[in-house]
Amino acid sequence: MEMEYLRSNVQLPTLTMTTTTPIKSDPLKTKVADDVGTLPVDLEGEADALADEDDEEDNQAIHIEGDLVPLHSAFVSWKSPTHANEDRAVIYRGSRFSVFAVIDGHGGDLASEFVKTHLVDILDEEPDLTTASLRHATATLERRFGELATAANDFSGACFVALVVVEDGSRTRFVINCGDCRISALERLKKHRREYKALSTDHKASCPLEKQRIARAGGYVIMDRVAGVLAPSRSIGDLDMKVPGMEGWVVADPEINEDVLCRDSLYVLATDGVWDVMSDRDVLRLAETSWLDNQVAHDGTVGCASSCEAIAQDSVARGSRDDITCIVIRTGDW
Repeated sequence: MEMEYLRSNVQLPTLTMTTTTPIKSDPLKTKVADDVGTLPVDLEGEADALADEDDEEDNQAIHIEGDLVPLHSAFVSWKSPTHANEDRAVIYRGSRFSVFAVIDGHGGDLASEFVKTHLVDILDEEPDLTTASLRHATATLERRFGELATAANDFSGACFVALVVVEDGSRTRFVINCGDCRISALERLKKHRREYKALSTDHKASCPLEKQRIARAGGYVIMDRVAGVLAPSRSIGDLDMKVPGMEGWVVADPEINEDVLCRDSLYVLATDGVWDVMSDRDVLRLAETSWLDNQVAHDGTVGCASSCEAIAQDSVARGSRDDITCIVIRTGDW
C-alpha cells in the first residue's frame, strides 16, 4: 500500500509495472491448534519462511482451479516502483468453499503474506460458514499474526476483502471486509434487471462513521489518518497502532454480509490503488466491456484476464501510484 503512513517521505518516480501470475497448485497447509491464540509453529522460523517465499517474484497469489460453482476468474497485480509489491491475492476453489481475496499490505509485506498464506486454512477450521464463524476466523487471523509479528518485531499491517462462496448447492456467498480494499458487483437480477453496486464499505479514517467509532474509543483523526499516522482504520496487524492506550482505534473487526451469488454477473475485488482513482460504476463497466470483447469461445477466463488488465491500465492512466491488485470473477448462467 503506497504512502499509507504519513511519516513516509518517499519521492515517487515514474511508475513501472509488472504482472504476477498464479504459481501454486495447492494451498500451503499448516496445522493449527483449536485455541485462537496458539500458533503451533516456531514464530521466528515462520517469519523467515514468509520472507523467503516473498522473494519469489511471481508469488503474489495462491491459485487453485476447480469445477464447482460455474464461474471464471483471473487476477493481476502491478507494483509501484517505490517498494516491493505489498499486495497479495488468493484464488482458491475447494470442495467445501471457494475464496477470492485481495490483500493490501502496508509498512512491509509480512502481514499481507501471512493473510495470503493462512486465510484459507483458518476459514477451513470453522465447522460451519456463518457470519459469526467468519467473524471468529478473522479474529483468529489477527491473533495469530499478532503473535508472529510480536516475535519478529514487525509492525506491518494488511487490509483485505474476500468473497467466500459456499459449495453446497445454495450459492450462498459471504463478503468479509477489513480495511480499504473493496468488492463491487454488476449483478443480473430478476426480469433481466442489472445492478451496479459496492458489496463492501471502505474502512478509512476519513469516513464519518469510522471517525465516530475511533472517537468513542478515545482516539482521534488528524488529516484523515488515525492519530495522524494510518489511513485505513481497520486492519490485520499494525501492532504499533494497537498498543495500550490506543485500544480500539485501529481494529480488525470485519464487515460481513451474506447473500446469494447471482448468475451471469461480474464481481470485481481490488485494492485501493484502483478505488482511489475509479468509481464502482466505471470499474464494472470497463470490466464488462473488456470481458465481452475478449472472451474466447466459451473460455470466460480469457475475458476475466482482459478485464483485470484493462482495470489496472486505466487506474494508472488516471494517476494511481499505488500497488494495484484486482480479481475479476464472472459467474455462469445456471
